[in-house]
Amino acid sequence: MKNDLPAILIASVHDVFLSFLAIELFPGPFLHTVNIEQTKKQTEDVVTAVVGFSGAINGRISFSCSLTLALQLSSSVTGKTFSTLSTEASDVFADLVNLVASWFRVNAADHGKISTVPAIVFSESWSDRVEQDFSSGFRQTFQINDEVIIIDCFY
Repeated sequence: MKNDLPAILIASVHDVFLSFLAIELFPGPFLHTVNIEQTKKQTEDVVTAVVGFSGAINGRISFSCSLTLALQLSSSVTGKTFSTLSTEASDVFADLVNLVASWFRVNAADHGKISTVPAIVFSESWSDRVEQDFSSGFRQTFQINDEVIIIDCFY
């Protein structure tokens, strides 16, 4: 099952962005292994949403992109213009990432039941959300215009 996770994640991200935003995302470089410490290093201009999952497998997905892209995605979902990551904008961004995680859960259903729980984190608070060091992980990037989305999956 764990060998299927990268393909399941790619399909989930693609489906959500195409269905809800009419945006075609293109997978970029893939890293077979990623250290959880790498994901804790984040700057002020990066926004990360974290969704935990448990059940047949336990882990976390972190979805990181520039603040500019997070605002654009939140605006695309709501039709409103966001210039700062207000509570509403961050809720919308977290909901979008939770949709990706939900699609991931549905697409992985053949491998057993998986539940998801979302949270959004900012810069230094990111490390507070990662209490467990998972044994395996991978990183998948996606290209959207001149921006990059980084998704790390740990289990």
